[in-house]
Amino acid sequence: MSAATGFVACVEYFIVSFYIIHHLPQNEVTPIIESKVLLVGRTLLLLVCGLAAGFVALEIRRRINATFTVMNERSKIRQVLGQQVSHAVVDRIMNEGGINQNDRRMVCVMFLDIRNFTPFVAGKEPEEVMEYQNKIFSIAIEAVSKYNGIINQFLGDGFMATFGAPISYGNDSRNAVDAALEILSGVQKACDEKIIPATRLGIGIHYGEAITGNVGTELRKQYSIVGNVVIQASRIEQLNKEFQSQLLISREVFEQVQHINGESLGNVVLKGESAPLEIIRLM
Repeated sequence: MSAATGFVACVEYFIVSFYIIHHLPQNEVTPIIESKVLLVGRTLLLLVCGLAAGFVALEIRRRINATFTVMNERSKIRQVLGQQVSHAVVDRIMNEGGINQNDRRMVCVMFLDIRNFTPFVAGKEPEEVMEYQNKIFSIAIEAVSKYNGIINQFLGDGFMATFGAPISYGNDSRNAVDAALEILSGVQKACDEKIIPATRLGIGIHYGEAITGNVGTELRKQYSIVGNVVIQASRIEQLNKEFQSQLLISREVFEQVQHINGESLGNVVLKGESAPLEIIRLM
């Protein structure tokens, strides 16, 4: 449009000037208009200005389109990551330029399991089982996200969550324990209100060093946490069956969480481990 406008303007100027030069008395025509060199120069100047304006408009349009493309990509990334982590964590990941590969860090790992799940699903329709799971997981997901955790994977009737990776807020054990307490409180409230049948959970939390990063190939990758802390957290969760409890944490977690009451269950040698861990019962 700018180029076309410039072309029309230069043609109109040339026609009007040509008419003035040839139809008005010579004494009424100023030397500036009468000069053919200036006439051609101004005509070409209008055309060049139109082309320049068109180029500038195209460049502005290209940059605007590029901005919208970046915004759409960021929106898609935020939407995908937002299904796993809180929006605050998503924003911080994007602002810091992504997730580091094979990052060694201290993390707090939580394992959650729905107790007596196998007897519960016996004789029930798959839709009924899925509805039950979703009601419990919706409570758990909200609590984990609220306290800046990430659910790495669902494990049928449970899941594994991590606090401190990919982003640490410096109080990862506190966040993990607060999330666990909120999950148990939310599930109990849902049971009291008859939203779900009577349900008991088993939660185990441990703090330690792990390797974090993407595991897989170019075809399929998953953000994963690898280390003995993961195995030990899973073993701690399984101890809930033995101690008839719902929330067990290690001494490493307890020492980092202030102003919380717990009952020491003594040193326990976890399955597959040689060194014992002191286990603390919170619920």
